[in-house]
Amino acid sequence: MELNTDAQVQSLDQLPLRFTKLQDATGSRLFPPILPYLLEPYEERPMVNELNRQVKLVYIRCAETWQDTRNTRNKFAHDYPGDSEQHAALVNMA
Repeated sequence: MELNTDAQVQSLDQLPLRFTKLQDATGSRLFPPILPYLLEPYEERPMVNELNRQVKLVYIRCAETWQDTRNTRNKFAHDYPGDSEQHAALVNMA
């Protein structure tokens, strides 16, 4: 896809930031209150354990999907502006 306008470039530049913020908010604000809301015992535990419990309760479908999304988010954090092919692959993955 060729970017022809400044607005298109700006929109594409915003995607990694918004994707990262959404993924962070999901992990830090949405998931932690779910188990207590469902009256499940809750203590600080690794996210993978919390996700697996939510899968068993059928609150989310797949813990691996969330972890894949988190890995994509982490790749954005290590983005190198000069590598346009890698950047395009990340945007498509997101």
